[in-house]
Amino acid sequence: MKRFKDISVGSKLTLGFGLALLCTVTVGVFGVAQLRSLNKVTSEITGIWLPQVQIVDEMKRNLAEHQLYATLRMRTEDSQQMADIDKEMARESEEMLQDRRAYRRSAGSPAEQELFDQFVNLWTAYQDSLSSIIPLLDTAERTKAANEFEAVSLPTVAAAAQRLDGLLALTNQRSTAAAAMADRTYTIAQRLVWAAIAFAAVCLGVLVAWIRHNVSKPILAVSEAMHRLTRGEHRSTLVALRKDRRDEVGILFSAFSGYRASLERSIALARDAELERQNLAAAAANMPVGLCMFDAGRRLVFCNQAYADFYRLPEALTHPGSRWADLMRFRIAAGLYVGQDPDRYLEELSATIDRAERVVSLVELRDGRTIDLIHQPLPGGGWLATHHDVTDLRRSEARISHMARHDGLTDLPNRILFRERAEDALAEMARRDGKVAFLCLDLDHFKTVNDTLGHPVGDALLKEVAARLKQIVREDDTVARLGGDEFVIIQNGVDQPVDATTLAQLVIDALSAPYIADGHGVTVSASVGISIAPDDGTNADQLLKNGDMALYRAKAEGRRTYRFFEPDMDARMQARRFLELDLRDALGRQQFEIYYQPLLNLESGKVSCFEALLRWHHPTRGIVSPSEFISLAEEIGLIVPIGEWVIKQACLDAASWPEGIRVAVNLSPTQFRNARLLSTIVAALDASGLPANRLELEITETVLLANTQATLAMLQQIHLLGVHIAMDDFGTGYSSLSYLRSFPFDKIKIDQSFVKDAEDIDSSVAIIRAVTSLGNSLGMQTTAEGIETAEQLERVRKEGCTEAQGFLFSRPLPAREIPAMLERTRAVVAGDISEPAPETTGERKKERVSAGRLDKSASARA
Repeated sequence: MKRFKDISVGSKLTLGFGLALLCTVTVGVFGVAQLRSLNKVTSEITGIWLPQVQIVDEMKRNLAEHQLYATLRMRTEDSQQMADIDKEMARESEEMLQDRRAYRRSAGSPAEQELFDQFVNLWTAYQDSLSSIIPLLDTAERTKAANEFEAVSLPTVAAAAQRLDGLLALTNQRSTAAAAMADRTYTIAQRLVWAAIAFAAVCLGVLVAWIRHNVSKPILAVSEAMHRLTRGEHRSTLVALRKDRRDEVGILFSAFSGYRASLERSIALARDAELERQNLAAAAANMPVGLCMFDAGRRLVFCNQAYADFYRLPEALTHPGSRWADLMRFRIAAGLYVGQDPDRYLEELSATIDRAERVVSLVELRDGRTIDLIHQPLPGGGWLATHHDVTDLRRSEARISHMARHDGLTDLPNRILFRERAEDALAEMARRDGKVAFLCLDLDHFKTVNDTLGHPVGDALLKEVAARLKQIVREDDTVARLGGDEFVIIQNGVDQPVDATTLAQLVIDALSAPYIADGHGVTVSASVGISIAPDDGTNADQLLKNGDMALYRAKAEGRRTYRFFEPDMDARMQARRFLELDLRDALGRQQFEIYYQPLLNLESGKVSCFEALLRWHHPTRGIVSPSEFISLAEEIGLIVPIGEWVIKQACLDAASWPEGIRVAVNLSPTQFRNARLLSTIVAALDASGLPANRLELEITETVLLANTQATLAMLQQIHLLGVHIAMDDFGTGYSSLSYLRSFPFDKIKIDQSFVKDAEDIDSSVAIIRAVTSLGNSLGMQTTAEGIETAEQLERVRKEGCTEAQGFLFSRPLPAREIPAMLERTRAVVAGDISEPAPETTGERKKERVSAGRLDKSASARA
């Protein structure tokens, strides 16, 4: 039997690693068994417990929704709404039946089954009670049915919900036990894995120690002997080496002896190869580019394939010994040289070679290629040249530079290039003591184009706008796109402000012409704000800021116009900023109050509705006009919480009014797009106890402008609750008739502009008559707004309007004054008051601003 030290190192390592692996695998098998147990417990949780929890949660939700619809069914008297609610209740019952069947199929403990059976019995009892109560709602025993619903049905539902909660509790107990078992299993598996890791670490430590003593140490001894040998210490180089080993280490010892004999021969050969290595290393370093080498006699030593391909050289001219002059004559004949004069090109190249100096240059050949050329003289004469084709690189750099300074959509200068051009223009202005105009402009209602027609159409429109702007400005001017629909023009070297005025009007006229964008006809306009340097600023940031303020003024004063910057604009912007800060705290500090203006039913002569109008009681400004803060609230996103507060407070106030009087709240487009709108309405009705049919929501056509399915679906859901929906400002938009067809409104409100002109303009009377006729044919009420005189009241009554609203009856007043308001409106209808209460012209004008059309926005357009 061989001695252990004669066994090969590979065999020894294999044996050691095999034993370590066997032990590790044994421990790992036990760990895997525990993990399988853990997986079984996890499968029980995900396959049984979680589905049961989901089914029970779904039954709880269906039970709550069925109870809500049943409650609404008890309250409503509208036949159409009762039919809709019955459908929803039937749907909820069907879903409950499906959930019960699903739960029956899942495994559960006897206690869970018992609780589930109790729930089923309670659910059946609840449905039976409804079956006996609902038929009584259409009879004289409605009150008895409602009492029975409160006394029997609702307690039954509550008991059923308790059984479902019990089911959830039992299921959670079972899941807790399963989780504890999973935790114990995981702990055991974790300990087994750590044990396997520790055992493997010990085995590896033993192997490393053995390798260090029996393999590494002898190899280090051989290495040390080799170092001494290379230093010329040929004697006693193997004194420390063991010669009795027959494994791989012993073979290494024998190889070392042969290495010592061949070392001297290798040194001699290395000297001869060094010069050749240097030449090959120089060539290899330049292989990625075209490379050529000539000797002192201007004959070719070497050229690579890339160099031959660059200049389309025939094979005969690429052989060593080819003359440089022949090669250059071929390139000139092929037109592959620099400049227009080939003789001068050859003279310059020859002079460079004679000077024997390094030259790095970027040359452009006559065929359009750009070559990065490096001419490097060699010791002893001759030269080495590299030719790198950088044509594509230069083009890419040019494209990248262009993209970095130009807008990707319109190819106009972007902010970076605009700033560079602005600084150049301002510097030139300072040298010549001239003026520079900055024209800031954007498109009016561009967001509407994106929202209605989509962003591809908006992008196509912006491209067309950019093209028109390029045609308008001079070559020395700059047109840049700063983002979105914001553009700016730098106009320099002109007579200001006359030429800026001319250019602004040209821009407005050109951009207001109709467009064809992505196959759609689009009409927009533009507003322009102008700042002039150095009067309005001496740097680009200040001029842009002042131009933006002038643009803001142009938009505030009707759009499609231009305005120059004025110093007081900055003060107004600061005031607007302070107003924004106060507005953010107004709701929390309870500074808002709702005023109400009555709507009279012209047939009965009684108040049928109150419209909610918002007031802001500022601690220092007094009552702030809605025109000052509503648009600001919409911009900063506060219109949604303000609108929610208006809905809740209006419902609470209306709950104390006489039966049959509704409250109307305006909805803004921003508030309508909020996902919480439906839940806000439901919560307000529940908290106040106000019947849904006494709440009326007024919307304008802006809400329906997108005409999306989501918009119509939201209106349908609100209408299904029993809430009335009114179309406000009818006749002032673009598509009101199509909206009446797309959704069944309960009321149409005729804008006060038609009522005001009804006494003098026949067309206004014709419009009122047409709208009332349309409303009657569609089964919708019609309300005339802005009634201020008895003549106007008589006119709209004669034309068939069903309701009227205006100062003739009452100004908007707080909720505490509504009882007195009701008395005054009765007196007006009875004929005791033919005109509004006496007031000065200034007071009347002020009240119109605070309670008229501007107040429609102030009521959060609810």
